[in-house]
Parts: sequence; structure tokens; C-alpha cells
Amino acid sequence: MSATPGILGVKNRSENWRTAQAFAPLLAGGTAHLLANKLLPGRQFLHDEVHLELFWRGVRDVLHDLDGPRRRRRQDAQRLTTEITELYAAHFSDLRECIGSFRVDSRPGFLPLDEGSYGVPASREGQVKFYYEMQNTEIDVVLSAPGYLLIGEMKSESSFGASRKNILVHQLIREYVMAKIAVLLRPAYESVAIVSFVIGEKEKKRYLHSNKQVRFLVAQGWLTEDNILSWSDLKQWT
Repeated sequence: MSATPGILGVKNRSENWRTAQAFAPLLAGGTAHLLANKLLPGRQFLHDEVHLELFWRGVRDVLHDLDGPRRRRRQDAQRLTTEITELYAAHFSDLRECIGSFRVDSRPGFLPLDEGSYGVPASREGQVKFYYEMQNTEIDVVLSAPGYLLIGEMKSESSFGASRKNILVHQLIREYVMAKIAVLLRPAYESVAIVSFVIGEKEKKRYLHSNKQVRFLVAQGWLTEDNILSWSDLKQWT
């Protein structure tokens, strides 16, 4: 049988599969620090100072660590639900206003928000929804370095997600908020700075720069133009 491009003779088009393939050499070769140095100009981390993980659900894993091996009791879940809501209120109380006032070429950057979108949940039902939304938010690539958490979203054929079913509607914004809450839940790490990056197709790099979610992150100072990369950029660190 002749060689095939993949299982059943077809290409695996999953972004997770492509991400795993792209970052496996960085994991195996211990070169993740080179990517961290690129994302943080002026810093020169050593290879053993940078830790790389894929498909990271930070809030979920932090909560599991806080809970330990036993099943979380009802009162623990209630307390943590309240704590996560309070952290969001303390650090992102103006996020809805920022999104509503965001402009691109003098026009609204996003569609009008639903009543509950991005607001601090007041009802218990809303707080529980937000609690699980944070647990279920996943980031493709995360690098930890002294003083920093670098969070990356990989895109190939699809665009950045947006769903009105979520309190935090837009994917990149939701991921940043989740990462921030995850470090705030760990007092020893609460001063860690969150730095975003995105990776997409080289020929679509102009699209990445003009994407509304990307532009919002840049406007907020959560992402720099230099940290909008292409898949081919990764080859220099493998």
C-alpha cells in the first residue's frame, strides 16, 4: 500500500493536531525559551526557566489543585463560585464598557452586546454559569516564565470564536480573563503578567492584524503587533 497523507488517506485538518505537531519539537528540544524570548523582547530566559503546555484549562486545574483528590463539597463550590465572580468584578468591572466603546475606523468594533454579556453576574445562576465558563475555557499554548504567563491561540482555517451563549462572548477576550483569574487564584503568582500572542497562516497575517478581537487586545495592551505570528515562524525555534 502506498504512503498516504494521513489516516484513511486524508489530511487531519484539526488545529489541535497541527498545534501538537508544531510544538512537539519545542517540547522535545527544550527550545520553548527561544519563543518566550521572541514574545518578550529584551528578556533572555534560559531553557530551564520556561515551561510549555498545550490545551491548558488553567482555572479548572487550579480549582482541582485547591480541592485536592476528594470530590469538591457543595460549600466549597459555592465559595469558589463567589470568589471567581469577585475576582472578575475587581479586575474587569469596566470590560463591558470597554467593549461597547471600542471603535475601528470610527465604527463600533463589535455588534451590540446582550444585556448579560460581560457584566458582573449578580444572580446566583449567573455566577454559576460564569464559574463553569471559566473552567471550560481552554488556551491552545501556554508558556510560563519568571514573572510572565504567555498565552497563545492558534488558527488555521477557522476564525476566532464568538458565542452569545457565553457571558464573555469573544474567544480571545475570554481566554485572557480566564488566565488572569487563574493566576489570581494562586496568591504566590498573582503578580504574574499575562501576555497574549496569536499564530495563523502567513498569507492571512493581514487578516489577523485586522481582526476585531485581535485589535481589541492590542488596544487594551494585552497583545502587541509583534506577537502576531505565523505558523512558519515556529520553525526557527525547532
